[in-house]
Amino acid sequence: TVRNIFSFEVKKSGPKYTFVVRGDGFLYKQVRSMVGFLISVGKGNEKPEAVKELLRSGRTKDLD
Repeated sequence: TVRNIFSFEVKKSGPKYTFVVRGDGFLYKQVRSMVGFLISVGKGNEKPEAVKELLRSGRTKDLD
């Protein structure tokens, strides 16, 4: 199944972060997996380059 993401925004308000994701539909736990991966990058558990590599490869199973 192919889903298209049109925008992915991260907004900060005080200590809270809000993730706004727009697309033509989402797979089960898709957004949760993407946000979790970005948090992992933010904590230093993944390199920032890993995001580009993952998007280029088209492998979304790595986000689970």
